Amino acid sequence: MTTSRRPYWAGNGAIKTGTFDYRARRVTFTYFQHWNKQNGRVELVLADDGKSMTGQWTQQSGSGSWTIKR
Repeated sequence: MTTSRRPYWAGNGAIKTGTFDYRARRVTFTYFQHWNKQNGRVELVLADDGKSMTGQWTQQSGSGSWTIKR
């Protein structure tokens, strides 16, 4: 995964729960970052061409947009 705010993903983390809504093309998951003890939530929607996902992430210390490209 790529993010412009590198410090939020500078260490290890774990996905705790997750779902995929096939009709909405949406992935939602929660995570825990061990290195800074942050819990968070991500919601991403798959683009029509299937080559990227965009959405939002939130955690106690901040939030932002996220784009993942194949």
